[in-house]
Amino acid sequence: PNVDLKYTYFPKKLKEEIIIKQPLQNLPSENFNIIFEKSGNADFFISPTTICDANNSCQNLQTQITNNQMNITVPISFFSNPNVAYPIIIDPTISLDNNSILWNG
Repeated sequence: PNVDLKYTYFPKKLKEEIIIKQPLQNLPSENFNIIFEKSGNADFFISPTTICDANNSCQNLQTQITNNQMNITVPISFFSNPNVAYPIIIDPTISLDNNSILWNG
């Protein structure tokens, strides 16, 4: 109930926004990961991923792409910072680099 997902489709991009509207309860003590699974043979890459608060205080997130996964590391320190204003938005935009790919969205 405190998290929304917003998707925007572009010709070669899928922009996802993970919107955290209120402080999360029971945060882990270490950084956590957001993992996307890939199926099929589409080539893709992830644009620089950011986490931003309502005051437009932003931080780039570490991303890693392996065979069929994209892994985004989210620092717990961003959420535990007392100066962070909600909502917080995590933006992992995925881009396809093959001209023959069509989105069905």
